[in-house]
Amino acid sequence: MWWETLVAAIGGVVALILFLAPMKAVLRARQDRVLGDLNPLPFPALTANCAGWVAYSYITDDVLVLWPNMCGYLLALFYTFSCYGLADAKTRDRQAAILLLFSAVLMVVGAVGTLGDMEYDSLKRLWGFTSNAILIIFYASPLSTCLEVLRTRCSASLNLPLSVMNVINGTLWVIYGIAIKDLFLAVPNGIGAVLGLVYCALLLTFPRKSSAKRSPSTSDIDTMSSSRRELMGTTGSMEQDQPGADGLAKEPGAAAAAAAAVSARATGVISEAV
Repeated sequence: MWWETLVAAIGGVVALILFLAPMKAVLRARQDRVLGDLNPLPFPALTANCAGWVAYSYITDDVLVLWPNMCGYLLALFYTFSCYGLADAKTRDRQAAILLLFSAVLMVVGAVGTLGDMEYDSLKRLWGFTSNAILIIFYASPLSTCLEVLRTRCSASLNLPLSVMNVINGTLWVIYGIAIKDLFLAVPNGIGAVLGLVYCALLLTFPRKSSAKRSPSTSDIDTMSSSRRELMGTTGSMEQDQPGADGLAKEPGAAAAAAAAVSARATGVISEAV
């Protein structure tokens, strides 16, 4: 029916918007060279999720499932690699472990499906259950931060655009899955829509607190260097103009005031940078 195709097409567009939702935060992290509140762990799961659905769409010959997940796979790889270089060692290890685990699962499932000489229905069930499991893990990946949100009463670690898109995307694919009688599409996306509502509720209940920090810019570094040189120059001039202990004792107040002024200037620049 025409409306089934329409719903799936809209779902594909919404899915693409969902995949693009973290782009702004990732680009900002790349620019600032710091992750900040960005949680990079869902991105490897997103990569595996899209790969699983690409394989499922090959089996079912469903281009409406294929094209958004191909785009999502490439975007997820970009997000994963961008955040990997900015994360600490523990987070990088977890990212690598997630990506390697899912890659191994997909290769094993692909080998079973190919070498096992399975029929269409068996292949569909195999990739359907695999894609379902990965999709549910992807939808549930922000759960790792929910306890922190409840503890700190701050939702900075949750992504509002991503949560809203989860609700819309899941609802549309539930409708499409029911329409074509494909529970492999309907069930996990229904779970994803419910989890998205939970994340949105947390975001509304515990608003994001401002905790933005930036790295010192080039101008800040230049100003600090200038202040340091000025401080050293002041000390040097003091030593040249007052070589003796008696001379230094004559004007201690002026020398101390000059050094304190330069030091305060440098401290102010550092405070602004932090």
